[in-house]
Amino acid sequence: DQPAGYWLSQLAMPTASEVLDQKVISAAGDEHWTETPETYIGSGPFKMTQRTAKQSMDFAPVSNWWGGDTGKLTKVHIDIGVDPSSSVQKFESGGYELVGMANQAPGPDDVLRYKNDPTKSKLLNIYPGARTTAVGFNFVSGPFAAKPGATPGDDTTNPSDPGLMGRQAFSLAIDRNQLADIACAHAITCQPAFGGPITKGMKAYLGDNGDQFAKFDAQKAKQLYQQWDPTGSKVKNLEYRYNSSPGNDKRAQNLQAQWKQNLGVDVKLVPSDFPTLQRDRKKKIVIIGRQSWGVDYDHPQDWFDNLFSCAQAKVGRGNDEAYCNPAMDAITQAANAKPISQAVGDYVKAQQMLVKDVVWMTIDYGTQPYFTQTYVKGTGYNGLYDYSWQGIRILQH
Repeated sequence: DQPAGYWLSQLAMPTASEVLDQKVISAAGDEHWTETPETYIGSGPFKMTQRTAKQSMDFAPVSNWWGGDTGKLTKVHIDIGVDPSSSVQKFESGGYELVGMANQAPGPDDVLRYKNDPTKSKLLNIYPGARTTAVGFNFVSGPFAAKPGATPGDDTTNPSDPGLMGRQAFSLAIDRNQLADIACAHAITCQPAFGGPITKGMKAYLGDNGDQFAKFDAQKAKQLYQQWDPTGSKVKNLEYRYNSSPGNDKRAQNLQAQWKQNLGVDVKLVPSDFPTLQRDRKKKIVIIGRQSWGVDYDHPQDWFDNLFSCAQAKVGRGNDEAYCNPAMDAITQAANAKPISQAVGDYVKAQQMLVKDVVWMTIDYGTQPYFTQTYVKGTGYNGLYDYSWQGIRILQH
């Protein structure tokens, strides 16, 4: 009901062109309609034919599809919940045609192994990826909180912010070049991030040195930390929460090592599966933990309205840090109503507020590695989405 300068960006999303049956969704339930072939009904070129919860899904082209040609594939099988190393092993035994689709990338060690092998390197493609990975700080609970004890969703701006110096110290203590080298196969599967939360190459990116707290400065970090927590009592028993994967494990281990080396702080690593992490982040009980966002469409509204607004700071919603800055919200809401050409400056200003408050300690911008068998053609990634199945072909082999 209000002007939306981001609407054309949303409309360009592949999923925006789907027509769904609201009656089916209502009958099956908003959380469950995608779980069975009988209710997972849309207007795309493929349909689900079978699903085994937490194990697999199967798809087939829609006969006489209204949009025309559905391509050459006659069926698609997807395994769910397979760890990256096992996926690569099955790929190498001929069980998979592709590893890397749907953000299920092979691990950094396997990517490096393929890159350094003259034969296997022909199966490897690295695409730019619109994803940012960061460390998020809780703004209402724990030692980094700007307003300890505040109710998630309430204003967290505080001129005497007691957690700010700690957030600054923890960010300055991390050498992002080292982290990308160690955790991302010598900066192949990610690039060090110095330009704020919005991924490099996306609209309103702050620039390569736009985040002053991403610049590694061990001496300043130690000074800030000692001033903030001279006895070490604030970070005693501090836990870093993250969802486990080969890449995330390496990131977490390097963060832990650098915080120990540069601040003298022992941080316990607490890995879990993603649903567990996501549940606890939405409860606003994670004090310091992994954050990551893959862009839905190239418009800053996708970041602010989903991740940093006061409306999303409430329990159960997507602003996991419970950061709430009404002044920033006012800027982004006004920007949302403008054409993007007139709004970029406003979004830059809003993102500078995020950086100043160290809401996210941004550490890297992602890439999207694919392993693809030589007889498979038409796969790829455009920076936001995998290529459509309609264009994929499996050659005789």
